[in-house]
This record gives sequence, structure tokens and C-alpha cells, in this order.
Amino acid sequence: MTVQVEIGKTYSITNKWKKSYVEIEEFKDYEGQTGDSIKYETGWRSGTWEITPQDQEEVDQLMDAQSEDWEDVLHPNEFQENEFIESWDGCWDDWDFSGVTSKSDEELETFEEEVMEEGSGWFFDNGWDSADMECYFSGPITVEEV
Repeated sequence: MTVQVEIGKTYSITNKWKKSYVEIEEFKDYEGQTGDSIKYETGWRSGTWEITPQDQEEVDQLMDAQSEDWEDVLHPNEFQENEFIESWDGCWDDWDFSGVTSKSDEELETFEEEVMEEGSGWFFDNGWDSADMECYFSGPITVEEV
């Protein structure tokens, strides 16, 4: 069922198909001044955001993304009025260490093992911080008025 979206009303959006909500967080080494960065991708069974469209373009995006045959991605944090609600049941994760340029191959291998063993908490314990977060729904979404 397609929900008729209107400017100024708040809607809860979630992925229509399982395992099609993704978060990619980028961590940077601010304390060590290396300029290194690492991206950590997590695929979730489901994610939920609340969106309040502010113009016709945002309304059109939500309307289009409800279509069964929609095969694009929707970035909820690019809407002017958005709020992350939850993501649950992580299904996969992937590390991208290509932004680490301050280490030799051998140092990088040891570093990767350490980070992957400790998880994302390693960054906060070692002077790194979250620099950016990209979130997106792949494929159709479900929209409900709040």
C-alpha cells in the first residue's frame, strides 16, 4: 500500500525487504595526526527513521521509494528534518582500511587484526573519532504516518 506523503507531516520509514538497510561509519585519527581513516560498514535486517518532508522534492523521493520496482537507494539523513530511530539485527560487517596510509604493509596487517578483534570501541580508546556516517535504504521502503 502506498501512503500519500505530504509536506510537514512526519512519517516513519523502514526497509521493505530484510537486510537492505546499511550504515557506513568513517573513523579518523585526530589525536595521532596521521590523517588515517577507516570505514566500517554494517548491514542490518531493518532500520527505522522518522522523516518530515519540507518540500515537494522530499515528498517525491518518499513517494518514489515506496514503489515495488524501485531499485535505487534512499539516504534518510539527507532529508532536512530527519531522526534516526533504530537499526536492529546486524547481518554483516565489512572493514575498509584503504584510508590508512601511515603504516607499512606489515604494520597495517597487525593494526587491522587489532581493530577487527576489538571492534569499533577500539577507535574511541585510541584517539580516533567518528567523522562521518552514511546511512541508506536499498530498494523499496515502507512509509507510515506518525
